Amino acid sequence: MSNPLNPERLRIEAKALLKEIRAGDAGAIERVRAKLPALASLDTLQFASQIQRADVHHALAREHGFENWEELKRRDSPLERFLAAVRSGAFHSAQDELNHCSDLAAISIHAACSIGDVDAVRHHLELDSKLIDAKHNEWSPLIYACASRFHQRNPRHAAGILDCVALLLDRGADPDSYTLADPSDPESRIDAGFRAEASMNSEVRLLLQQRASTVHDGQLSKEKSRAMRSLYRDPPLFHALSEINRMDPRFNAEIRRRLEPVKDRFFSRSALEDVSKDPPALPRYLTEPDLRRVAIELAEFALEHGADPNLAVEKEGSTLLHEYTRLRDYPEVSAEAVEWLLAHGADPNVPRDDGQTPFVMAVRSGNNAAAEVMRAQGADPHSVGPLDELMGACRNRDKKKAVEIVRQHPDVLTATSPEAFGLLVNAAAANRTADVRFMATLGFDLGGIGENGATALHVVAWNGQVEMVKLLLELRAPVNVCDATFGTSPLAWAARASKKSGRDEDYCEIVESLMVAGTDPATYVNRWGVTPDQISSDRVGALLRARGFST
Repeated sequence: MSNPLNPERLRIEAKALLKEIRAGDAGAIERVRAKLPALASLDTLQFASQIQRADVHHALAREHGFENWEELKRRDSPLERFLAAVRSGAFHSAQDELNHCSDLAAISIHAACSIGDVDAVRHHLELDSKLIDAKHNEWSPLIYACASRFHQRNPRHAAGILDCVALLLDRGADPDSYTLADPSDPESRIDAGFRAEASMNSEVRLLLQQRASTVHDGQLSKEKSRAMRSLYRDPPLFHALSEINRMDPRFNAEIRRRLEPVKDRFFSRSALEDVSKDPPALPRYLTEPDLRRVAIELAEFALEHGADPNLAVEKEGSTLLHEYTRLRDYPEVSAEAVEWLLAHGADPNVPRDDGQTPFVMAVRSGNNAAAEVMRAQGADPHSVGPLDELMGACRNRDKKKAVEIVRQHPDVLTATSPEAFGLLVNAAAANRTADVRFMATLGFDLGGIGENGATALHVVAWNGQVEMVKLLLELRAPVNVCDATFGTSPLAWAARASKKSGRDEDYCEIVESLMVAGTDPATYVNRWGVTPDQISSDRVGALLRARGFST
């Protein structure tokens, strides 16, 4: 994946932004002005005429969480890129940095909290208790834990982040701690609870509510409301629309007017209230026919007013076309939306940050309808390889095609990516026995680590899926592969999950199976010296000690 914080790439972006500002582009002016309080008093014409490239560099640096351009250049390291991605909510970029540098938790308590490595957090605090309130780019460890989206990676990370927050609070962290969305505005406070809400981590949010001294009545100030909205990424279909809205204030009224006939039977109460906000909070994917029609009408309105059909609508560079290729479960909706976007200038060959084009994504996701539309509209057929086709066939459970691809390209599985291994991990987690057996027959490495940083055996051991654990062991899944983040084998995952599960019988059976299958004691002790019996339920701990797996 290309580095979104690469200074050279940002210089190119700054040059383009400066050109737009000089041309009077209202969206570009407001984007940069928001990060330059010293120039905020200038009117639009003064701002456009006086802004310098160094000012734009400074604004981009602050947009990515740095104080200035020099700090961004100085801190262009895996840790700084990771933490900047956490702060900006760019989950996939943060995940990519972690996959390339698994020692981040050992380097920084802030990274450890973001990942959910509670043993690392405890280790840092034992070395220096003052780290409990240490700031990195004005964010404390608690704020990083609450803002992190790593709870979406797998249940092990989710539980770890909750444990980190509990540990920090037990050690004296303030549950009401906050940051400022705008350093020059003391009213733009965003507290830890709202960070957890923005990252959609309801368990952490509940824990903070239980510990907080401040009672929140749910009423936000105008300033805090604006700051909170900045934490949420605009839903892709309406990202371009909100850009136009900033240029044309009539557009917000247009959105509300067109949504009025359909909103009552589609939106929840909270979403109904959000429709009146600027920009409105709307769902990412629109599959209900009437609402889809309204969305297309609004998008057409935006295009007529200058919206770019290839605008990156996600932090990792995805365009609307990328997003709609993912709707493989709604082939008619996806094909219709893709065809409409192509007719209005969308490019099927535009790569996102990791190099994947909409066409490649359509093939990989098994969205044959969208892929065929793009193929007929100029998608590059040479951009798709055997692995892309194999992934699509597996997602569609097209066994005949998958077998043919492997027959024609016998080396295809040697280039299997974490995304491809994720197919096996997801099938195992969903207890799709036939799919797991089929992928094993094809030659998938059962010890392959998916995008979530773990093997299939790690995930099902954590979930307490007794029969799936037995199936993977029957298929000879390796038991001593360590996960990419915590560095431990499936046995350690099962033991830790047993602590709060209330399902001792299942976890005892899983632990017994993993020990009998040959788990090496060296693979279950983590880098902090914590062994499974120290963090397991009483019964599982007793079983581990009885079999010699103890401290």
